[in-house]
Amino acid sequence: MSQSRAVIDYVGVEIELAPRAAYLYEVYSSPSFQRRGLASATWGLVPTLLSPRGVTRVCGSVMPENRSGVRYVETLGYRRVAEVRTLRTLGWRWSWLKSMTPNPPLHVVDTKS
Repeated sequence: MSQSRAVIDYVGVEIELAPRAAYLYEVYSSPSFQRRGLASATWGLVPTLLSPRGVTRVCGSVMPENRSGVRYVETLGYRRVAEVRTLRTLGWRWSWLKSMTPNPPLHVVDTKS
């Protein structure tokens, strides 16, 4: 697989994924279907479905202020590998990753305005 890029809109950055990594984002369900295990099924099936295509790592993003969302994906076996940090001043913005593990499967390649 070739290098892939993904945009994390809420912090305005584009990331580049390591080879054989996939990025899962925006798992939503209608309020009438919430609390029925759909998110668990989605996050749980993704590695199984992508493994035959050579994907060995699945990455995702959860807004840090969504503490229950962070805890939830951690209960599914996912772990925090990095945090996107952003500094804004005088109309400029710098974004970088604070790595929580050696060799995280992604890095910031561009900051969107």
